[in-house]
Amino acid sequence: MKKSLSTLLASAAGLGVLFSSIAVTEAHAKPRPYSFGNGTMYTIEFKVADIDDQTVRVGTVGRNGRVTAVSDDWGLTSITSADYSPDTGLVYILARGLLQEDDDRCTVMTWNPRTPSIDPVMLFELPSTRDACRSIFVSEGIIISAEERGSSDSHLEVFSLSSGEYLFPSLLDGTFSWPIVGLSGRSDGRVLVIGSDGEYSLATAETTVERQIRGLRGGIVDARFDARDTAWLMGWKKPLVSRLGVLSFTSRRVSWGNVLRDSVTRETWLSDSIFFVPYAIG
Repeated sequence: MKKSLSTLLASAAGLGVLFSSIAVTEAHAKPRPYSFGNGTMYTIEFKVADIDDQTVRVGTVGRNGRVTAVSDDWGLTSITSADYSPDTGLVYILARGLLQEDDDRCTVMTWNPRTPSIDPVMLFELPSTRDACRSIFVSEGIIISAEERGSSDSHLEVFSLSSGEYLFPSLLDGTFSWPIVGLSGRSDGRVLVIGSDGEYSLATAETTVERQIRGLRGGIVDARFDARDTAWLMGWKKPLVSRLGVLSFTSRRVSWGNVLRDSVTRETWLSDSIFFVPYAIG
């Protein structure tokens, strides 16, 4: 006997609820493994012992969320973002507050992943009119998101990879009404631009449609594509706890992995930045 259309629809709806509940249960019971495409994901993390004693180091993220340190203490403060350039083989690090204690000016440094024991080297300082720098993305030039001093207006500007010379405003400049905490480029030329509360756009110069991550609990501090164009986000669910997740542009949701912990002590460190280095860097 044939079932009525209403019966079939009701059955389908019931199965959808069942599968949805199973998926949610499994997502909570089994965090997403950290499997990065054809390369290594790094994080720059820090731990504060007291107000005058802060340790800053870079480490690699393992499949289960264990971070293996690859550097000694850099002795730096306020690192907010970093990105790797396959053209130069260097990591470009965005920081602030390095010049004087009361100066929040943005600074760009370089670090070579082939010689991890050597500390970062200063490349250039941004103009004194720019502060509150949050994000860096490297392509043909260095794209930096920073605010105008004394204002909440954000700017995306392009600087030279070799000299740090100011080149021109980014083609994406002036299109986002929220503070940008993450910038990363995909192989098709689109740039992921994301804010701390989950606002994002997978943008080109002509297309900057804004979206919102669904069901976000906590905040976002950085974003980076790997070599397979998987969009990895650095975020937190509660204070002092960092984790990575994958953003689906179809469902507009994030699938989170384990909390990041030291591979030896299992302690949690804080982090504002991730960067991806392909395997073939030699």
